[in-house]
Amino acid sequence: MTDTNPVEAAQQPGTFDVLSFLEQVAYPTEKVVVFTDAASAEEYVKLNKERSALEAASKPDAEGKAPDVASEVAELTVKIEELGEKIRKSSLIFNLRGMPPGMVRDVLDNEGTEDNPVTEQDRDNELIAMTIERVTDQNNNVDPRVWDQKTVAKLRRFLKEGEFGKLVTAVGNVNLNAAVFDQATDAGFSGRGTDLA
Repeated sequence: MTDTNPVEAAQQPGTFDVLSFLEQVAYPTEKVVVFTDAASAEEYVKLNKERSALEAASKPDAEGKAPDVASEVAELTVKIEELGEKIRKSSLIFNLRGMPPGMVRDVLDNEGTEDNPVTEQDRDNELIAMTIERVTDQNNNVDPRVWDQKTVAKLRRFLKEGEFGKLVTAVGNVNLNAAVFDQATDAGFSGRGTDLA
């Protein structure tokens, strides 16, 4: 029987370091587009309803008469298109990358100390900050900031709730989707055996 030290054993053909392997694991990514011009979005919805109402009113009645609303519809269409462009220009693109489950658990389990307790919202903000890889505007300008819990808290204050909710959902998707391997298997990935090569 030969004496083999652990380093030599790890370097033998047919062996590998499971922790090093796991450190190289690719985690899910996702892009989320959020819009910041709420006033234009509200006006956009309102004008679309007005245009729909005009178009419905322009249908011929029982006598075959219909009001001529073409110019009003055209005018509303121009305004709607202008607002749509303003809304697009107000968008921010968040590039997100999931993290190892242990890091996610560390954030979500952190209760702080008695003198400095951590709230659930603090934990959520920390997880979001750690997941944000990059933020760009519509012109591909990159915000160089390093995201942390406090900057996410400010973001939360200024974004409309529904838009911030899109970001929260995407962060959950890339970090907490434990069913992803089951879904891959259901989609035809045959990883149940040992013949993956």
